[in-house]
Amino acid sequence: MSKKKQKWEVILNDFLFMKQAEGRSETTINDYDFHINLFFARFPSALKTG
Repeated sequence: MSKKKQKWEVILNDFLFMKQAEGRSETTINDYDFHINLFFARFPSALKTG
């Protein structure tokens, strides 16, 4: 059974796709992915409202 993606993961995938389309390097894309995943691992409720 596959894990359902969190809302931020869907947003991240869209963001990374956009940056790749803009011509960012693979290293930059990987850095974005690493740091954003690290952020949400530390602050899992960061996008939750009220």
